[in-house]
Amino acid sequence: MATIGEITRELVATGRGILVADDYPPAFRDLVVAAPGLEAAVAGVVVPVEAVGRAADGLRACGVLTGVAADTRLAPLAGCPGESVAEGLDSLDGRLRRAAAAGAAFARWRSRVTIDDGRPTIAAIRANALALSRFAAAVQEMGLVPIVEVRVDAAGLQPMSTVECVVGLVLIEVLSELVQFGIDPGGLVLAAAPVLAGPRCPAPVTPFDVAAATVSTLSDVVPAELGGLAIVDRGQPAEVALANLAAIRRRPTPWPLTFCFGPALLGPALATWSGVPDAQRAGRGRQALAQQLETAVAALAGIDDLERLNGPASGG
Repeated sequence: MATIGEITRELVATGRGILVADDYPPAFRDLVVAAPGLEAAVAGVVVPVEAVGRAADGLRACGVLTGVAADTRLAPLAGCPGESVAEGLDSLDGRLRRAAAAGAAFARWRSRVTIDDGRPTIAAIRANALALSRFAAAVQEMGLVPIVEVRVDAAGLQPMSTVECVVGLVLIEVLSELVQFGIDPGGLVLAAAPVLAGPRCPAPVTPFDVAAATVSTLSDVVPAELGGLAIVDRGQPAEVALANLAAIRRRPTPWPLTFCFGPALLGPALATWSGVPDAQRAGRGRQALAQQLETAVAALAGIDDLERLNGPASGG
């Protein structure tokens, strides 16, 4: 049986990424799991607990790990208007046992912190850090790898500098709680959103700027002993998420770095398929997915889509 360190390395250090497919219709998810060539771009696929057995049977044969979406929902946080925390800790052990028995190798838990007027509050930051740490402890005790997702979203005019400060604060709290719970950092994947300015920030921001701010902020607080770091796509258009990933990947990091993407890779395929039970539509959906996966693998090598199509731009 593989150790959590070995599973972590397989997830983050093989030049492939993690595909988040839990929040999609079952028929579409089956299309994704059975997509030809998936294993060339994807090391692990996240599915709901009830779909683990079905997914694992197909994924295991092609060398792809199956993971489970462990939280049940992002819910309003009592006493903190406009803020949220993921639920599902009370029934977590049972879900993890079912998922592990069905073939899951890892599990993912979400957190979302919003920067807006008076937010985030310290109470919300601590509540999310505590939930992530309790989750990670339960997962490692089960012999699985936890993916703790820390997403910080700016909601207004906030410049990059403000977002950097808040991301750093949130990560310090999360990492401190993980230490308190005795989490093995080598058997842990931190999934983090890139540092992005608020949507109404007047200053132009390029992928170069995003990469510089993201790697600097994360490197300042995330220990080198971490098993791996995965960049998430939440809240970004597909082409922006992939361009930011490519720019981030060009910078040296002290930990293995990969992606943990859902909509950026699956959105075009879902739009093409459209839920129509038609073989031709399904084929076009798989083709759209294959194209996005190819772009993601290139981004993970530090090549953006324009360079992939036309070759690297010449300097000077």
